[in-house]
Amino acid sequence: MKMRNQAPRLPQVPEVWRDVPGYGGLYQVSSEGRVRKRLKGGGWRFVKIVEGRGRSGKHQVVNLYMNGQHFQATVLRVVALAFYPDRMTGDAMAVHRNGLHADNSLRNLIILTNRECSLWQNNCRRRAVCMIDSEGEPLEIYPTIAAACRATGLAKQTIYRHCNNKPNRGLPDGVSFEWA
Repeated sequence: MKMRNQAPRLPQVPEVWRDVPGYGGLYQVSSEGRVRKRLKGGGWRFVKIVEGRGRSGKHQVVNLYMNGQHFQATVLRVVALAFYPDRMTGDAMAVHRNGLHADNSLRNLIILTNRECSLWQNNCRRRAVCMIDSEGEPLEIYPTIAAACRATGLAKQTIYRHCNNKPNRGLPDGVSFEWA
């Protein structure tokens, strides 16, 4: 009997564990973003994942110890180093595919160079802006607020306020802006 309004079940993918490089098998990370430490008796204990501070403010970090030395690394980077060691060289960096910093799974991982990363992050935040006249007819469409600012000579904040319907003053010639 088939239930109505029920989402189809996705196939379960088994969790895969790999050694964290550089720790001699002391730590392992899973494809789901969990980290565990080998105990002296041969068992495993999960390592606590905490919110980062400072440079890694939004990302989750894990504290790793080796020979009395303390190391702190983002969980996403540890996952990338364990599963893609050949691609994590030079200026490569791991990025969250969906922007959720709590999802450190392998399926949410993209490895990009610094240049690719800046292009990727800028493209996902850009929104087109449309300049409209007093009757609501579109006059011009700009790819970004910065482009509209350069073309019209208005401040970015002014255009942004009009796009979000929170203007603090009127614009010249009765024009306005909205998101395209």
